[in-house]
Amino acid sequence: MATYTVNRIGSAYPNYLNHRISIQRFIDDWAAITGNLKLSDHWDIEVRPYRDHEHSPQRYHIVPRPVDLHKFHHSDATEFYILMTACNAIDALAGYKGAWYFQALYGNRLSSDTIRIAADGLKAGRISFIKPLEAALIRWSEESYSF
Repeated sequence: MATYTVNRIGSAYPNYLNHRISIQRFIDDWAAITGNLKLSDHWDIEVRPYRDHEHSPQRYHIVPRPVDLHKFHHSDATEFYILMTACNAIDALAGYKGAWYFQALYGNRLSSDTIRIAADGLKAGRISFIKPLEAALIRWSEESYSF
């Protein structure tokens, strides 16, 4: 006779109940980093229905899309001082602090590697950002997300 072990979701996946979906993290990071800026002035939110298979319940895929995507072009920012310059330029172009972070989360024109490089530089004490952005970078380095 076979024996089975029953694991509760909490013991198998300790952070399961604390998990937030990517769009919620994006919105929370936006509010913390940009302050009073209106999200919809800079980002559209695309909602697409999907099903895992024919008989599964309908779900929704939610992805932010930058309003002015044409402004941003991918650059290889591997040195920390180049990264800071590039991040400041993107922020200036978009008109708000942390714009580069959201562009990197979106991942179309700016690689999410930029966030990793920035987080590594922050942890090493080589670069600094506004405190809410630093907190978002640390959270992202501990559990990344993107679109």
